[in-house]
Parts: sequence; structure tokens; C-alpha cells
Amino acid sequence: MQLYVTGHVITETEEGIIWDILGIFDEEYKAVDACYDICCFVGPMTLNASFPREIIEWPGCWYPMSQKGES
Repeated sequence: MQLYVTGHVITETEEGIIWDILGIFDEEYKAVDACYDICCFVGPMTLNASFPREIIEWPGCWYPMSQKGES
């Protein structure tokens, strides 16, 4: 089952990005609707699937409001 995580970037540090979770949704448009500024992102997740342990760029993660040119 495909789910969509919506998050908000708080800051970037030497160790990586600090972010908070805004929700987990069953439809991408619902995840996008939860975004409220250009620091909000949406990333797909498959239920019961794990990402690799090493730090990776999240496949399919995007920033809807920055791509629409909204702020």
C-alpha cells in the first residue's frame, strides 16, 4: 500500500535536515493539501517497507509549493 508523508523542514545542520511530520495520507493530493509553505514536502512510502540504513535522498520526495511557485 502506497502512503504519503507530509513534513516541514525546520532547519539544516551538519548532520542533516531537522523536520517535523505533518501527516501520513493514503492519497498524494491529501498530502499536498496539508502543505502550507515552501518548506513543506511530500514523500511516498510503502507500508511495511524500509529504507536503507545509510543516508539517502528520499526517492520521490518533492516540495509542492516551491514547484508551483507559491510561498
